[in-house]
Amino acid sequence: MGYADYLKRTLKPLGIYELDEGIGAAELEVLGEALDSVESSLSAVQRNMLPMTAEEEGLRLLESLFTGATGTGSLEARRRALAVMLRLGETECSEQGLNILLEQCGIPADVSETEVEAQVRVTFYDTAGDTSELQRMKRRIEALLPCHLEIVYGD
Repeated sequence: MGYADYLKRTLKPLGIYELDEGIGAAELEVLGEALDSVESSLSAVQRNMLPMTAEEEGLRLLESLFTGATGTGSLEARRRALAVMLRLGETECSEQGLNILLEQCGIPADVSETEVEAQVRVTFYDTAGDTSELQRMKRRIEALLPCHLEIVYGD
């Protein structure tokens, strides 16, 4: 049922409008189509403003806020990564908290503290020598981890 039917049902009890034919019926059809179009546009905006329901265009726009940290993988993986990015301020800045963060973003790596203050070591696992993928993951990690930490990659 569209808005034209809704308008007709609403006006019918008044008994003063010709709702099935004529100029009045045509006007209600045109108004109904316009309202259906507005509803469709508003539904798309509402769907795309939330990371967990956003679709391609909405995800792309939300991801542009976090350059380098998201934008890869399946639709669901991208949605999860955005949800994590939007909660970053709540993430505990501990070894365990940072490992959870990387896991939630789908990055196959472990974070461990080093003896040097404000330095962490990031060790990748499940990397099959694809250097471009490794570079992309490093960029994501550097966008995710707190900026006061120096990141050392390796074993």
